[in-house]
Amino acid sequence: MTTTTTTTLFSVKDPEKLAEKEIPITLFLSFLLPPVGYIYTGRQDMCIFMLFFFLTPLVIASFLLYEYPFSVIGSVFVLMVMLSMVFSCFENTYQLFKARLQRWQKNREFNKVALELAKAELQEDGRIIEIVRILREATLGDIVIHTGIGMDKAEQIVRECEKKEFLLAKLRLEDGVTLYYVP
Repeated sequence: MTTTTTTTLFSVKDPEKLAEKEIPITLFLSFLLPPVGYIYTGRQDMCIFMLFFFLTPLVIASFLLYEYPFSVIGSVFVLMVMLSMVFSCFENTYQLFKARLQRWQKNREFNKVALELAKAELQEDGRIIEIVRILREATLGDIVIHTGIGMDKAEQIVRECEKKEFLLAKLRLEDGVTLYYVP
C-alpha cells in the first residue's frame, strides 16, 4: 500500500526546522524583504513566488514613479508591493505557528504514550508490593509465580522497590534465600 502526498505552494516541507525559527525575526524579515523572510524560514518555493510578486511591482513602481512622480499606475504598483509585504509577513508567521502547533501535538502524543508506560510500570510495582504484603514474606520465585512476570523483570522491579524502600530484604539463614517484606 503506497500513500501519496500532494504539496502545494503554501505547504511546508520540514515543519520541524520551521518550528525552531524565531517569530520576531520571521516577522521582521518577511515584512521588510519578503523573499529573505522565506529564505530564513527555509521555504525557497515561496521565495521564488514572492520574488515575482514583490520585486516585479517594486521595479515597475520605482520606474514609473521616477518618470511620472504622481501617476496613478505607479501608486497601484506601490500598493501591490505593500500588499505583498503584509501578505508575506502574515503567511510566513502563520506557517511558523502551524509548525509549532504540529510539534506541540506530536510531543503531547509522545508524552501520553510515556505516561501510559509509566502507569503500567507503577501497576507492576503495586502488584508486587501487594503480593509481598499479603504473603508477609516472599521470595523472588513467589513474586514470579503470583504475578506472571518474567524472572529478570521481577528482579529489576524488586531492586527498584528496594531502592525506594517500598520493600526490604533479609536473608533466611537455613537455606540462603532472600526474603522480601513490606516495612
